[in-house]
Amino acid sequence: MKKSIFLIIIICCLAGWGTYYLVKLCFARTYYNRGVALAKNELYEESISSYEKAIKCEPHYVEAWCSKAISFFRLGKYDEALKAVERATELAPDYPFVWNSKAWLLETLGRKEEAKEAYKKMAACKKSRAAKNKIKL
Repeated sequence: MKKSIFLIIIICCLAGWGTYYLVKLCFARTYYNRGVALAKNELYEESISSYEKAIKCEPHYVEAWCSKAISFFRLGKYDEALKAVERATELAPDYPFVWNSKAWLLETLGRKEEAKEAYKKMAACKKSRAAKNKIKL
């Protein structure tokens, strides 16, 4: 009897934690999508605020970090843009999207050599992912 009650308590706790995590992810996605819509309408300050809320819900949300960087860039806040995209590369160093974002940002700022390095890292990530996918088949 005691074991079954203990098991029920553990299951309820896990279900509650899982629900909390899923709700957090949904809020993060909602804030991210709102940020994208605001940025499309050139409301960059508001989009940054929305991306920051998404990041607060899910600190490892690399797409939000990259989009935040682009909004900073559009506002002429280049240092903040570079910091945001750098954070994305720290969080997901094997994700081609973040290296593409960083390369584009550097290239647009006229930092051609750094952009080339970022594009090389992006290509290496793509090759690595392709190799992993072939092994799984």
